[in-house]
Amino acid sequence: MADDDKRKFDIPWATILPIVAALAGLVAQYKPLVSRRPTVPNEKPVPVIAKQDVDARLWQDPIGVAQKQKSVVDAQLGADATKNNTAESHDIHALVELLHKRATDIPDQEHILLLAVMLDAGPYSEQAESRLRARHAVLEGLSESGFVPVDGEHIGFVTAAWPPSEEGLEGVRPKERALLLPWEECEAMDHPARVYPRNTRWVVVVWLPAASFDPFPLSRFANIIYQLAGDISNKIDTKLIGPANSTGLQNMIREVRTHTLRTKERDSLKVVSIISPSATASDATLLFEPTPPGGATELRSAPGQKTVQACLEEAVPGLKFFRTIASDNVVLEKLIAELARRRVLVLGQATRDTRPVSKPAHVMILSEWDTSYGRSLGATFAMQASGQSINEIIEQPEKRPRWIHSYHYLRGIDGQLPGDQGKENQQREQGQKNQLGLDTVPIEATEGLNQSDYLRRLAHQMKEDNKRWQREEGSGIRAIGLLGSDVFDKLMILRALRPQFPDALFFTNNYDAHFERRDLSDDTHNLIIASPFGSVLPETYSQQHIAPFRDNNQTSMYVGTLVATGRMKIEEAESLSGQPRIFEISRHGAYDLSDPWHVAGKDLSVSIRDWFFAPGAIWKLIIIALATLAVAAWISISTARRTLPGGGTALERLKPALVSTTFWLVCGAPLIMFSVVLVAQYRGAEEPLAFFSGISIWPSEMVRLTALMLAIFFMLKAHTDLSANARWIEAVFSFAPLPLTPFRWRDLGIGLEHWQMKWPAGTARFSAEEAWHAYLCRNKFWPRFIRIAILFALYSVFSATISVLFPEPLPPARGELSFQFDTAVFSLAAVGLMLLFFYVIDAMQLTRNFIRMFAREVTKWSRAVVDGSHRSPPFSEEELSRYHQILLVAYRTQAVAPLIYYPLIVLTLVVVARSSFFDNWTWPASVILIYAIIAVWMLASAILLTQAARQLVKIAVYDLRQASRMSRDFGAKQQMFDELIAEIRDVENSAFVPLTEQPFIRAIILPSGGLGLLAVGQRLLDIF
Repeated sequence: MADDDKRKFDIPWATILPIVAALAGLVAQYKPLVSRRPTVPNEKPVPVIAKQDVDARLWQDPIGVAQKQKSVVDAQLGADATKNNTAESHDIHALVELLHKRATDIPDQEHILLLAVMLDAGPYSEQAESRLRARHAVLEGLSESGFVPVDGEHIGFVTAAWPPSEEGLEGVRPKERALLLPWEECEAMDHPARVYPRNTRWVVVVWLPAASFDPFPLSRFANIIYQLAGDISNKIDTKLIGPANSTGLQNMIREVRTHTLRTKERDSLKVVSIISPSATASDATLLFEPTPPGGATELRSAPGQKTVQACLEEAVPGLKFFRTIASDNVVLEKLIAELARRRVLVLGQATRDTRPVSKPAHVMILSEWDTSYGRSLGATFAMQASGQSINEIIEQPEKRPRWIHSYHYLRGIDGQLPGDQGKENQQREQGQKNQLGLDTVPIEATEGLNQSDYLRRLAHQMKEDNKRWQREEGSGIRAIGLLGSDVFDKLMILRALRPQFPDALFFTNNYDAHFERRDLSDDTHNLIIASPFGSVLPETYSQQHIAPFRDNNQTSMYVGTLVATGRMKIEEAESLSGQPRIFEISRHGAYDLSDPWHVAGKDLSVSIRDWFFAPGAIWKLIIIALATLAVAAWISISTARRTLPGGGTALERLKPALVSTTFWLVCGAPLIMFSVVLVAQYRGAEEPLAFFSGISIWPSEMVRLTALMLAIFFMLKAHTDLSANARWIEAVFSFAPLPLTPFRWRDLGIGLEHWQMKWPAGTARFSAEEAWHAYLCRNKFWPRFIRIAILFALYSVFSATISVLFPEPLPPARGELSFQFDTAVFSLAAVGLMLLFFYVIDAMQLTRNFIRMFAREVTKWSRAVVDGSHRSPPFSEEELSRYHQILLVAYRTQAVAPLIYYPLIVLTLVVVARSSFFDNWTWPASVILIYAIIAVWMLASAILLTQAARQLVKIAVYDLRQASRMSRDFGAKQQMFDELIAEIRDVENSAFVPLTEQPFIRAIILPSGGLGLLAVGQRLLDIF
């Protein structure tokens, strides 16, 4: 009958189904941004007869659409299928005539802005994307300056013979229609006196394919300006936004060093302003000249000796050149400072034969090898890290910092070429099939164009190097840098290296919105980005009417356009470019970790401290605090009831309210949160205060402090509950209160041999009251405190040894305050957790031995207990002794057994605090081992306690059966024996419950369930 009444493990469907329905509703609300626009035919239904006759939306690639239309026109010209004036309308003279007409029609005080923009005209997808972004940024900059396109659905293009014949290059003759110049016209949407530049009515934007201007970009650009402006140069302001990249700027430097510009070219350039928004190579790299042989020590490119701006302006008097983007050395200097904030020290004093003075971390730098810009990044990083000159870094590799290791790769790791759209779709379809579980094929082949297999072997080699450095030097790879220009290459490298180096800090240069894509969060989370710009500018120039840009080059192009029009002053642009941004990829995108913008001496940031000290904020916080205290007081009053049976004074019945979990959480959790927020904002702490973004340690610290608070609270609560339970047991079994006795060293022992057994041999060797008093003596404060202190000291030595053998990686903190705070909180939480563990272990072990003592012998019970059972007669005192033992153990374990929940609740919080949900936390072997051993220890104590209690039940049932067989009364007494045995078997509380209902089983499920809910929450935040 008892077996039939056992409770089963039921699934709470009534709770689970509503939660599942709610989650399903949330998922159903997520709608991807997919257009349902119907497709249109490629044929042009109506021919366009206008100067801008190429169909092109404002977000299209100007060179791409113009080149496509030029191919059509060339084919028609070859087949004589077009009118004669078609070729003339697309000749450069047509654009010259337009400029002359505009110059003639405007008043004398007004001008035309000829804005030439150099674009990377390469065929690869990333180059086409750069052109899309550049056009968008330029047009938005013109809009901010007061101009709108004349025709938003068309552009024009003209062609010219190229290269210029006056260059006189041997074997190179000009080819008709070889140079393609897309162009578009914008007009002022307000009075010309109120737009930028002032008194400008028209802006003609000419898109220049950068490759056509190499290797003489200045002279060839001067040739184009001469053809377009000619004799109306006094009415035309010419600005060049370019070159397209650092290679183009390097070609300009080489040109002025090796090629003498003609007078006509100098005259054309002397009124030109060149704004460079894309070339980021450092001056030292661009001006680098190899040291002459023979041991000369002159360093011609030493930093501060000469700048690119001075070099160009000296070669071409009147030419104005300036960059609107921070150079690589400035960005990398900012990046190195960011690494130092995270205790990744790369600065050191390097020599050939000795180690650096401050032990820097090993840093791996992966950069492009097939471009001069990519090759310069690794050298620039080493130069900034070591303080050496670029000549020493390049010409004397042995003097490079030994802790900075460089690896190279070739751009386009995926091997995709222009025209591979069909293969890309096939691979995408194959990837979908793989997700469905069908047969897969290897996609990292060791032959062909795809270079991804190199990344796998590179990761393996870096892993072996890391092990060797850890073995020889005690420190391995701390940071891995991806310095290049192709975002897709960086993503592939991240995907290959992150699983191999989960503790390493990954960083890169140049912000790109691709890093923020949610489907790539597994690869890009916590990636550090050092970039000249982000996607937005300060509010003063923050393009309030447009969306944030896609990358830093697009933002810089926007800045360059504002400078070209005069909407932004050069001093302001220099101030902005001198403040590179530091980002960390969070769950919600790129989080700006940089210092506030400072423009014209103004701080443009808003922080929590500003809100805190705002008018009325203090009073609001006080009201919130008072309301919280009122809620806590109400909860205290409502929970002021007896938690255990047994009477007591009114004051004693109110004590449980002081150890109410709800009370502590309602009062303590807000206090912890507010305190951590104050610390996070103390003197400009560098760690961001960002909840649920995955980049801040402060939520983890809040959870750890909550765990510490609960550890202290649970020890107080356990002491209170055990004391209340002891008083109730004394009342039930008529035990005398424990007399006040001085501290005795023998009370420290908890083994059976230490229990006092002074009774002579007989049927009942000791009384239950004496056994109970001996048990309570060992439950006193000082004996328990000493036992716990000894266990804690021994386990601390063990933990310290484990930590030395398996060093723990640095926390993902930022700034010394964050590191120190994390160390203190982590240590306090660990101490609180271990003390709580040992408290529970001690209580369970002591109770287990108390039960085992009962299992050895029958005990004496007072007459009041025997009479109170109403079973004597017919049962004798000895026959009822086992029954009373079972009741005593059941009542005591009713308070002891649930204690196992307390440390596992705190352990769950400690585990949750180290989740990647909050930051890039990892689980080193030392932490896992320390927590696992003590958790297994406690669970083993709980299991042994249950086994001892159930063994006592078996002994009691056996003794009663034996007594039943020996009894001569086969009537009513025999039936009462059976009822007593059944009653003992039916004890369904505390340590006697079935296995599925045991507290330690449910306590084991608690951490896993908490982590499961955390994973669900993290997934939902990733989606939304």
